[in-house]
Amino acid sequence: MRELLTGKEKEKILAIIQFNGSHKLIELVHLYKSQNAEQKAIDVIKSWLEKSAKSYGDENVYSVYLDLLNKTQQSISEVAKEALTHCANISI
Repeated sequence: MRELLTGKEKEKILAIIQFNGSHKLIELVHLYKSQNAEQKAIDVIKSWLEKSAKSYGDENVYSVYLDLLNKTQQSISEVAKEALTHCANISI
């Protein structure tokens, strides 16, 4: 069914269910990246990290977040510290 949805339809659905788990958030982020909307992807991750109790310790989210910050030439130092604190096994 996912293949039948347009990009906008996927975006609407994923925006609603992103807090169900990091895999939905990452799917939404990849959708934004494919639309060259990196800042929107960064904002969604930032919001998810602030609101989701499941967020801490999810190294996939932090890896994507750090990659996006680096790609957009934004500072990664605070997020990197946070990732190291919450994800003991992350390789930065």
